[in-house]
Amino acid sequence: MNFPFQASRPQPLHLHRLLWVRVVLLAMLSIAALLSPTLIGLQFAHAPLAVVLFVMLGITFVGWWRTREEISEWEMFAHLLADTAALAVTMYYTGGYMNPLISLLLLPLVSAAATLQARYTWVLALITVGAYTLLLDHFEPLQLAGGSTNMFSLHLAGMWITFVVSALVVALFVQRMSASVRERDRALAQAREQMLRQQQVTALGALAAGAAHELGTPL
Repeated sequence: MNFPFQASRPQPLHLHRLLWVRVVLLAMLSIAALLSPTLIGLQFAHAPLAVVLFVMLGITFVGWWRTREEISEWEMFAHLLADTAALAVTMYYTGGYMNPLISLLLLPLVSAAATLQARYTWVLALITVGAYTLLLDHFEPLQLAGGSTNMFSLHLAGMWITFVVSALVVALFVQRMSASVRERDRALAQAREQMLRQQQVTALGALAAGAAHELGTPL
């Protein structure tokens, strides 16, 4: 028997929302990579980022095909792990921990906390912390024309973008996941009430049959 406090199995709709979040992130990062060299003179390695983009697009196409079926928690975790790895590699080639978008590493973890059981969430949390820790010492520094003034402006703009994206994910993705869990809990409660009513009807029937038997025996 399932209880309301048990974690639900991810449904295809959950993966569908995750893929939309990924598409938005890939589009945002691609636009930033294409425009930043021209607009603010930012220089970084484009070839590795292009590889990451095409790999994630391939994983996304496979994910869209899988939305037709129910998926396991392990498959959902694999998608979130791929997102974490892609973001970590992107940060490595774009300044590491000094990249103002570094907080985007938390988005897959937030999604895991909303959809998966605790063991998957903790594993992804450890991986995310490990990735951030490695990025403290291992990264390709950004080259920016204009010196520290432009770098400070870039950092502020990146903080704003990170905040907006995080707010959208919490509002659109996590809230809908919570609504799905609440709907499941209501369905379980209704099923439990119906089962209790059936048990009461069965008990009343057994009581009536016993009473009829007791009355019929002397007669």
